[in-house]
Amino acid sequence: MPLQEMRADLPTAHLVPDGIFSKVGLEFTRTFLTAPKKSQGVELIKSYVCLFICCITKVIYLEIVQGPRIYGIA
Repeated sequence: MPLQEMRADLPTAHLVPDGIFSKVGLEFTRTFLTAPKKSQGVELIKSYVCLFICCITKVIYLEIVQGPRIYGIA
């Protein structure tokens, strides 16, 4: 009697073809200070790095933002 391989159930995101970034994870880093331009006497601004992680292809996109709120994300 041959042995049969047992497979775990895969999430549907891995089985159904979808477009890139159609399912994403979103995460922010801790606060750090940035200068808007290279000039003296410029006030430093609190900034964050926002990580967009595609759950389909595992692609990561980084964006520097001025606050933990991002408008325009649906």
